[in-house]
Amino acid sequence: MKVTAVSVTTLELAYDEPFVIASSALAAGPCDLVRLETDEGLTGYGEACPGYEFTGETLWTVEDVIEEYLGPAVVGRDPFAVDDVLRAWERELWTVGNQAARGALEMALWDLQGKALGRPLADLLGGAGRDALPEVLALGWAEPEALAAKVRVMAAAGVTVFKIKVGDAIERDEARGGGGGAAGGGPPPRASPSTPTRAGTTPRPRCGPSNASCPTTSSSSSSPCWPAISRAPAACAREPICRSPSTNR
Repeated sequence: MKVTAVSVTTLELAYDEPFVIASSALAAGPCDLVRLETDEGLTGYGEACPGYEFTGETLWTVEDVIEEYLGPAVVGRDPFAVDDVLRAWERELWTVGNQAARGALEMALWDLQGKALGRPLADLLGGAGRDALPEVLALGWAEPEALAAKVRVMAAAGVTVFKIKVGDAIERDEARGGGGGAAGGGPPPRASPSTPTRAGTTPRPRCGPSNASCPTTSSSSSSPCWPAISRAPAACAREPICRSPSTNR
């Protein structure tokens, strides 16, 4: 089996409501859908959702890099020869970076392998290891009461992990953290606004006068505390968070 064609389509998946974070309000999630066709009629799919802040890529650079460089190097190759494709990108094209573009193409190659063998992709990668994965819900900026109500609804539907976006004034972030971790009808658990919180568990303690066992300042990497950086005003930009003494994390 050989790859015969590569194509990229840009999609925009609309959200039910805007996802508001410190830097912007997102009304949709754009991505590049990569399609690999083969001489045996199978089609493999991969997805790239680049973030310029993280990989230096955009939807347009992913499309250009795949269509002009990475994609042509895949055409004519066996989808099972993933290592050969990776070496071709690095040694023949001198390609560096472009993680989203490379990841989408490699994803499509693995998709083709699973389809050719008629097996779930997990079987090709060593086995599933588990029957299910926990659902994680990221929550954008909203009033604490609205966050708490949404968390209770989603927790009742089976979601167990909630990630609360912060970056506003620290008092509002703290209120969101406390209100966003409620899993049931009782008072919501207290949550660090910079830490994803598993519903129904107690988040790690905060450093400060109320927690004398944990020092509030230290530059040592072995210290149980480290500074949590936020986008709050400079006067409250650093707030130490405690590591658990038992796990040193």
